[in-house]
Amino acid sequence: MSRERFYCIGYAGYKASVFDNWLNSEHDIIPLEMRGRGHRKTDIPYSDFNKIVDEYVDEIDMLNQQADFKAYTILGHSAGAIFAYAIVKQLEKKKKLLPKRLIIIGMSPDDYCENNIEDMNSNEFVEWIAEVGYIPNDILRHKGLASLFTKDIKQDILMIQQYKMEVPISIDILSLSGNNEDLETEMKKWKNYTTGSFSCLTYLGDHFSLYQNLDVLNLILNFNKEDDKIE
Repeated sequence: MSRERFYCIGYAGYKASVFDNWLNSEHDIIPLEMRGRGHRKTDIPYSDFNKIVDEYVDEIDMLNQQADFKAYTILGHSAGAIFAYAIVKQLEKKKKLLPKRLIIIGMSPDDYCENNIEDMNSNEFVEWIAEVGYIPNDILRHKGLASLFTKDIKQDILMIQQYKMEVPISIDILSLSGNNEDLETEMKKWKNYTTGSFSCLTYLGDHFSLYQNLDVLNLILNFNKEDDKIE
């Protein structure tokens, strides 16, 4: 199997380190870090969705040129799925090298803007993100720890709510969700957002299972391998 490059964007409030288990693969995994978090904690965070998308587009373009990669994939999980979709749209507009596929995990294209969270207090917001599953259980079990994450989670959700889904992208989309999420019907709606091919897969686990090991990554790699044979 040839080496593949993945640019990855995680759930609301994530740090790039959540993809650390994936770094154990033989492939080129590049988690994109938000300003103000992880190894970019000294960078002033943006609150503007489009600024983040533009910055990620420039980063992807620069890294692709440095490595001379001819094929790559963009992957977005949960809130990161909306960022990932917008990044592909911007790459198209700027006529940059496009990924061979966009991978969307655990996010509906329709309902991410439905809730008005701006005026929620801290307790109300924690209750809401627990209800919709936007926070890992190991964090949720510790109320003090959960409160530390709410600022970044809320910031990311408010940013994706700035974005309105545009006309379909031209590249293929693969959507995935865990069998414990009951999201398969919602994930199939991504078919309406591409003029390329569309596929939908289910993996064993819940919303955050993909970070625990390489099972979901291997499912994606096997799909890519079989799809390349067809092409």
